[in-house]
Amino acid sequence: MEMNNSLKIDLISTEIIKPSSPTPSTHQHHKLSFLDQPAPGSYTPLLFFYPGGGDHRDRRFYLLAGTLVEAYLVECNDEGVAFSEARVSGRLSEVMENPNDVVSLHWLLPFHPDAVLERECILGVQYNVFECGGAVIAVCVTHKVVDGTSATMFTKAWASTCRGDNEYPIMPTFDATDLFLTIEICGGSRRHLPMHTIATRRFIFNKSNIAALKQRASSAASFLNQRPPSRVESPYPIKIPNQRKAFRRNPSRQLPGELEMFSFTSWCNFPLYETDFGWGKPTWACTPGRRYKNVVLFVNTSDGKGIEAWVNLEENDMALFENDSELLSFTS
Repeated sequence: MEMNNSLKIDLISTEIIKPSSPTPSTHQHHKLSFLDQPAPGSYTPLLFFYPGGGDHRDRRFYLLAGTLVEAYLVECNDEGVAFSEARVSGRLSEVMENPNDVVSLHWLLPFHPDAVLERECILGVQYNVFECGGAVIAVCVTHKVVDGTSATMFTKAWASTCRGDNEYPIMPTFDATDLFLTIEICGGSRRHLPMHTIATRRFIFNKSNIAALKQRASSAASFLNQRPPSRVESPYPIKIPNQRKAFRRNPSRQLPGELEMFSFTSWCNFPLYETDFGWGKPTWACTPGRRYKNVVLFVNTSDGKGIEAWVNLEENDMALFENDSELLSFTS
């Protein structure tokens, strides 16, 4: 298939990887907490970019292998993990230099994050090898079972196992039901197509950008006698006093009584860049594209000093937002 940036991807193989040993009979059903049940039904995409020079042959992954059978229940039936391998023409840098080309990034995934699959698998993996020698490990994991914390801890544990590093094993946990009850409401496990046409853009706030934003916010009258904003709060595109409570909308577009909601989530300080399969740490790690409007995801830059803001807006809103002079003055 042809990618938007003229790269070509050839799917070499697709298979289902089953666990090396069966799930114990005492663990064949995993119930989701009432907090996880209403979580978005789409898959969370994760891509890890590795430069050339490593041995990218004969890697196989034995991972989360169950099926989401109800909104509250995972059947640990050892059905296996969807695994595919692809060869990509061109260079890894061509993709990394076009981060806003979300379509091409999605081609590297085992399936689209919004795909409605025949089986509601928990996890899918695609192993992409570029002709330059670089590789991308791409993961889709259902948000109902795995959140940002457990997803990044899982990939770190998986990479540690691949390196043969078992001295200090890292074990992700999926034990929310120990703290929050399960509400056994049947149905609702199937996902639906997105309701909006969403545009996704990446904005980078480097260390100096963030320092300037923190300084400006801290000197505002609304922050007197309050703690200064954190490095995560600072990049918020805040337009009215008290950077923590409200955002300005274009008055001409806001109807009386209409409330426009924005969701912000931070993956900053998550160990994305510690995912070392034995080829070294990734040059770039990203989780591009959310089908929900007005959703912003913050992740660390590769040097750990800056922040990448992945912004998801309706196309008309994005056309205004990405050309905002104030925003552009603080981004690189």
